Amino acid sequence: MDNDREEKIRMRAHEIWKSEGEPFGLDREHWDRAREELEAAQKNAASEEEAHAVPAAYDPKDKLVPAEED
Repeated sequence: MDNDREEKIRMRAHEIWKSEGEPFGLDREHWDRAREELEAAQKNAASEEEAHAVPAAYDPKDKLVPAEED
């Protein structure tokens, strides 16, 4: 696991722990939840990026020509 990702998980797990009143013995659950949240956020970001991607061959100077009607 890279250090940046691990640090993000650690920070989020700590936030979860604090928000739940600093309970004893739930460190693994908090870590897993933080990891899952991070993975979901990364997946959503990738989906958003893909949805807004401009096709490689796109030239904004190209004009769209309406389809001919029958």
